[in-house]
Amino acid sequence: MITKIKNLFRERKKITLYDLSLIFEMDTKAMEKMLEILIDKGFITKKDINCEMNFCRGCSQPCDPSRNIFYELNSEAK
Repeated sequence: MITKIKNLFRERKKITLYDLSLIFEMDTKAMEKMLEILIDKGFITKKDINCEMNFCRGCSQPCDPSRNIFYELNSEAK
């Protein structure tokens, strides 16, 4: 599973937690645990997006927190 996740990051470079959970058919909490392994190894970094950064379009629906967290391939990752 870790190899598949790493390969996806090599292709896409940056992916939201929400998208990763859909692609790998995993609960977001379980996916976060998997991603922590890659963070600890320096392969990816975690970034939080918040509405102050103008990613929110001002809709009346609350945002799904997993759509506001993305992970990015480190430039030195192998």
